[in-house]
Amino acid sequence: VASPTERILKSVYDIYSHKQDGLRGIAEALDLEPPCLPPRKRITVLIIGNHSAGKSSFINWYIGEHIQKVGVAIETSGVTIIHSGKKKESLRGEATLQLFEHLSPLREIPRLVDHLATEVASSKDRQFSLVDFVDTPGLVDGNLQYPFDVDKVLEALAKLADLIFVFFDPIGKSLTSRTMNVVEKLNENHAEKIRYYMTKADTVPDDGDRQKVLIQITQNLTARIKNAHAFDLPTIYIPTKAIEGNKEQGKVFNKIDDVVKDIEKTINLSVQNSLNNLGGDCRRIISRIDELERKDREQQKKNFRAFLQGLLLRIAAYIFPLLTIAYALVNALDDSTYRVCNYPQLKHVCRGVSTVKALDPDTRKYLLGGNILTFAILWLISAYVWRKTATFSKKELNMLRERRRKAQDSLKRQTELYQEYLHQSVHSEFD
Repeated sequence: VASPTERILKSVYDIYSHKQDGLRGIAEALDLEPPCLPPRKRITVLIIGNHSAGKSSFINWYIGEHIQKVGVAIETSGVTIIHSGKKKESLRGEATLQLFEHLSPLREIPRLVDHLATEVASSKDRQFSLVDFVDTPGLVDGNLQYPFDVDKVLEALAKLADLIFVFFDPIGKSLTSRTMNVVEKLNENHAEKIRYYMTKADTVPDDGDRQKVLIQITQNLTARIKNAHAFDLPTIYIPTKAIEGNKEQGKVFNKIDDVVKDIEKTINLSVQNSLNNLGGDCRRIISRIDELERKDREQQKKNFRAFLQGLLLRIAAYIFPLLTIAYALVNALDDSTYRVCNYPQLKHVCRGVSTVKALDPDTRKYLLGGNILTFAILWLISAYVWRKTATFSKKELNMLRERRRKAQDSLKRQTELYQEYLHQSVHSEFD
């Protein structure tokens, strides 16, 4: 049975990704920038550290299954994502990138895809259904050759992660220069995501020895990271991996439960961010549609004004062909025609005809040419003014309104999901 948090994240994801009217598709159709991307349904926890720092052991403990190999030998030479699913399964290379769309930038790193894997576990322990763990190669100095640029891979994964756990073991390997260089580089851009832990604290039962190790790691780290004033290095160990017969184990302070709480806190923040982004994206879509409709109305008004101006110019242009026709008719009249001028009603017409007939031939030619030229100029101007800019059809306007209604419904749904989240988080009653 899915938890309330899981249901909320899935609901938000479905609102974005629905095939018919998801927010992502609506935003793309509206050319909305930045695009509305669906949130991930899980947080990503990146775990890095030196060889044998207990990365795989922690993952196995958290999910309650032996999914990752552990041991003194370097067991993890690639990048493995531990994912919650219905049944246990292994995916390799391209299949992993198909499953995790947000990991597509990793394709650009040479030789990584061949060393990328996903282990699917059916565990329901803790909040594993809401977490993807990324297990990375142990960092060592010396001549060990990684099959890919491990520093570049860790930097790329850090950009995609919600949390970064850096594990240091207490037996000296944690201070390798490669580990410290990686930590220093990641701290420059991802300091707010990083948490530092000294693992396997139960292997150093003597309090004095353990403090020496802590001081040594702390001194090396604080010299390299920019937020040293807020630095904390809790000690953790896997309870089920305690050394048998170690009576001092109970005296070793274990903060592994704080690690679990930190994951839970990040999940809760992810839910809040997803709901906040959902509300913001709905409002952006509604605002975009309102803007498009406003611009469309303004353009329709401009088109109507252009129609009236073009019509008036076109009418004015046709006056000159009519004058030309009248000129031709005047030339066709002979003197005997003027007898009609005895009628009072035609006196003014005949006077005008007489005036035109009295013009010399050259003036008549100029008059004719002027009429033709004026007609052509007015016709071209009217054609330019009469141009219409395309506006939305009735069908397109109905589609816009339907998309706005969908965004408004999604905004209402966001409010309901927020109330559900707050109710299950702080046990408050909401009407």
